[in-house]
Amino acid sequence: MILKLLKNEKLYLILFWIVYIFLCLHFYLERSTFADNSYYLFEIIQNKRFCIQYDRYFSITTQWLPLLAVKFQMPLKVVLIAHSISPVVLNLIVFLLIRYLSSEKWFSYLYLLSISAFLHDAFFYVNDEMMQATSLLLLIPSVLRSSKLKRWNRIVILILLILILQTAHLFLMLGVITILSICFLEKKEKSILLAIAFVFVIIILKAVIFKSGRDSNSIDAIFEKMPNLKIMFSSPFVQFFFHAISKYYLIPILLLFVLYSKTSMQRGTIVISVGSFILLYFLLVIYLKNGAINAYMDRYLAVLLFLYCSILIYLSTDKLFILPVYPLIIVLAILFAFGQLFLEKSYTERITYLKTMMKNGPTKQIYLYEKMPENIKKLSWSVPYETLIISSLSPETKTILIKEPFYKIDDLIADNTIFLGAEWTFGRPITLDEKYFPLKKSLYTYQDNL
Repeated sequence: MILKLLKNEKLYLILFWIVYIFLCLHFYLERSTFADNSYYLFEIIQNKRFCIQYDRYFSITTQWLPLLAVKFQMPLKVVLIAHSISPVVLNLIVFLLIRYLSSEKWFSYLYLLSISAFLHDAFFYVNDEMMQATSLLLLIPSVLRSSKLKRWNRIVILILLILILQTAHLFLMLGVITILSICFLEKKEKSILLAIAFVFVIIILKAVIFKSGRDSNSIDAIFEKMPNLKIMFSSPFVQFFFHAISKYYLIPILLLFVLYSKTSMQRGTIVISVGSFILLYFLLVIYLKNGAINAYMDRYLAVLLFLYCSILIYLSTDKLFILPVYPLIIVLAILFAFGQLFLEKSYTERITYLKTMMKNGPTKQIYLYEKMPENIKKLSWSVPYETLIISSLSPETKTILIKEPFYKIDDLIADNTIFLGAEWTFGRPITLDEKYFPLKKSLYTYQDNL
């Protein structure tokens, strides 16, 4: 019965997108208020324009829909929902492009597997441009293998893809080099060398000459944090990596191993595939040695996992998915990933905790960082924006600041008109948009623990 249903491809695809959109709607508050999401959304609402940080213009792809809702003065809840579902538009466009370029339908199945089964914590990190752009990695082998494009048309489109990807994050360029190197080894198309050279030029220009925002700072930091044996075992990314793999990604990774076993690879391809993984993994171990929130680290892990789905697309043949058991396993892996999102409580619990802090309290509250629980300490800077947005959905708008020891705010909180956001905005007068954030004039008040 299940196998018969799997043959009804339209039904399967419709159900996937319905469930995927439902998840975005179900978690709209978590996805729109967590961490950077709340700050970016706040800036979009306040300034009525895109919020571009560190020259990462790819973030436009997840900002245009909430910005459109703000321009049309839609209610705040609609703006949050628009923000939450905005990546779906990008995902659907990439999916349709893969379907158009490829005669093999299973290319698009691997894409659906990637955007569902290889994202967990990163699912709640909507406004991260690198994570959203990662899905474009699967377009690269689709373009190179497409029979609908002539040779130089493929190269032109490939160059355009590289240009788009570099507007998201420099780390993605390392993934692009890996994919292109394998494509060259397998097919020996000299024109691919042009694309590889182009990627190297971009990396040099951004990281060395133009010093493009945080990307170049990240590269500098990698060289400053030289590896040692202790880091290789105790780095927070190492701990996160093994936790995420065993808890969330084991089933789809095992599926990839099975599919890879059905392909034929040259020895050089194996060397580059394994070597690139080791290199990228250790770069992350070194760079993220001081740790970060799970969603931040998960986006880097997504690059590694998406990368090997991309390689699989290029290596495989039309006969790979003849056996119906493979589509069945993909369906099960996707359902398992969707189910895990429903079981994820930490992001919802954060919202519940912040609501409890605001309940029956004054309009503007200050809590000391030292007295906060660990889950709030790990991410305290965005609490003013999270609480402002969450409370603005209710009758009374409130805001909470988690005061760290180095914050200099004593003179600022004497002004009852002021709103304190992130530390780098202190002293900058912020006039809130009263339509969305009707925060009453009042002084900030220090609060005790809950």
